Amino acid sequence: MTDEASGAKPLLDRGCDHHRLGTGNRPRGCDVTRSRRSPCSDRGPGPERIASVTAEVEDLGVRAMGVTTDVSQSDEVKRMVQQTVERFGQIDILVNNAGTLVVKPMVEPTEEEWDRVLDVELKGVFLCCRHVLPEMIARQRGAIVNIASIAAFHVTVPHVPYAASKAGVVALTRDLAYEVGRLGIRVNAIAPGPIETPMVGIVSDEQRQAIAKNILLGRMGQPEDMATPPSFWPRMRPATSPERLCR
Repeated sequence: MTDEASGAKPLLDRGCDHHRLGTGNRPRGCDVTRSRRSPCSDRGPGPERIASVTAEVEDLGVRAMGVTTDVSQSDEVKRMVQQTVERFGQIDILVNNAGTLVVKPMVEPTEEEWDRVLDVELKGVFLCCRHVLPEMIARQRGAIVNIASIAAFHVTVPHVPYAASKAGVVALTRDLAYEVGRLGIRVNAIAPGPIETPMVGIVSDEQRQAIAKNILLGRMGQPEDMATPPSFWPRMRPATSPERLCR
């Protein structure tokens, strides 16, 4: 039985932190492929964590698959997409969610750190969109959700590479939405504030307190706060404007 016949929508979620999508809040009826960027294993989950998350998703009654992927490498992203299509038949939803962070004043980050952040945060989004889109365009149907950040619009901590990459994600989302919206493919971005994930562990307590003072709730966001938006956007009907930014 095909996925379309069974009502299941294959979802490809590329990210180092599974909490951002929230396994209990996946789009209804979705089969899920999760990937992680192998070079970020110092802060992101290892293969054992991917296996654990895959099991959690399967416990919800849907099929799931975990794929170790360096999203900055075109060949690896292509392989991930091919494996997903082979397993589930098609890709209806892509969530670009991988992340890494360098918090340093502008004069301190090395060229390698700049490249690493831009490779994961921006190039990875580009590569995943590029390799997923041909299959979506062929069916003239699909949804892409890019996780941007409030850092694209407001200063929080000294992290120029991260802020620049997220501003790039916003621009990429806007242009891509206009390019493929006429083909029945929706492209949206979500720009959350700071979220308490392992990735922000490098932020000092003093910086955390300063950030919290600028948030109406008086605290940083929790992973479960980000569970609903990525599962909500793909279900929205197309609007006059082909892209939306939630921040």
